[in-house]
Amino acid sequence: MKNYFSLAGKNAIITGGAGNLGKVLGRIFLEYGANVVLADIIEAGKAADMINDLEQDGRRPYYYKCNVANRQEVDGLVEFGAKNLGGIDILINCARYAEMAFAENLTDKQFDETTKIDLYGSFYCSRGVFPHMKQKGGVIVNIASIAAVIGLPRGTTHYSAAKAGMLGMTRSLALEWAKYKIRVNAVAPGQFETGPLRELMKNEAYAKDILSRIPMGRAGTCEEVALAVLYLASDASSFMTGHTLVIDGGTTIS
Repeated sequence: MKNYFSLAGKNAIITGGAGNLGKVLGRIFLEYGANVVLADIIEAGKAADMINDLEQDGRRPYYYKCNVANRQEVDGLVEFGAKNLGGIDILINCARYAEMAFAENLTDKQFDETTKIDLYGSFYCSRGVFPHMKQKGGVIVNIASIAAVIGLPRGTTHYSAAKAGMLGMTRSLALEWAKYKIRVNAVAPGQFETGPLRELMKNEAYAKDILSRIPMGRAGTCEEVALAVLYLASDASSFMTGHTLVIDGGTTIS
């Protein structure tokens, strides 16, 4: 029986690759057969241990230092990926930035930095891989957030705006590029276990408030989000494009 989730022979670039979710995505994509480039802003030397830890059956990801908010660096990433992987079939836009601040205290710099990385960066990368996908098709998955579809009372106005823009971009790119057999979808996670969330959850009142908003009563795991991304990146979702897959334990039901 065919494994519709297999990524064997596929070449993937994952931005935000040194983050909690990015590393899990890298591991799972390797497990399912993909060749992977992880990209992030940390120096390559500091990423060496991470790359070694992600090795699967003698296969490990490449690493490329890249600030996705910089178009020239994105061009370098795409060139590196195409050269070392032999092509680009999959792009996962997972790079993110958000320094929480309530709107009345939000600075122009905070708004600009968040938008440049979360929205502009996703566009730069998508536009960058287009020439490599135009002839044979490909898959782009944008990692958004439930902050794009519901309000959150924690100083995320700038982040919500950027992620909502990402969802609009997802739908438009899906329409424009369907004729090239390029599928573009998004994942919108709710609260899931990362270092920053675990730190915040040490505050009992904050933890109680967060969990009260999740019908399933817990945060999700990076693996649960990554497996949803795997679904959208694989042939298992071959007739899906322009869709946003919400993974939030029921938070957005009400």
